Amino acid sequence: MTSLIEKAHNFMHQAHATHKRKHGAPYAEHPEAVLKILTNEYEGTVSENAQVIALLHDTLERGSEEADIAREFGPEVLEGVKLLTRQKGETFADYAARLRTAPREIRLVKAADRLHNLRETMLAGNPTWALEYAKETHDHILPLVDDPWFLAKLTEAASRLEQSRSASGTRVAR
Repeated sequence: MTSLIEKAHNFMHQAHATHKRKHGAPYAEHPEAVLKILTNEYEGTVSENAQVIALLHDTLERGSEEADIAREFGPEVLEGVKLLTRQKGETFADYAARLRTAPREIRLVKAADRLHNLRETMLAGNPTWALEYAKETHDHILPLVDDPWFLAKLTEAASRLEQSRSASGTRVAR
């Protein structure tokens, strides 16, 4: 782990110190998992900045200041984090449309973020929400992903989720 990634790891842990995932796990586990998908699973490579952005991708939503991110990690990292942060009042469709024009590595971070979330939706205990999340993935995330590995993994995870939830009788119209 480079010193910049270590610094981002520490910053992220401070930003998410009191936050929990929907299923109760410490929130910091999520950005760590996104980074691991990009560095341990993904068959391509991503830059150090993309790895830092993966760790910081939810920090603005959790109260970190843009100025702190810019000072600690530079304007390019801040811009990546801002691109991945859904703005207050922004619909998910508008957010996804904005991401379609983002640099490829930002879209790869979003793909890793979505993949991890899909893998954990079963833990949240809300089948209706899980199916809506899978539908949102099909409708809005897959169109912005141009990497075959991520397309396959995201499609598989969303389909698996839909199949398991359909088997339990929960349905969401496509």
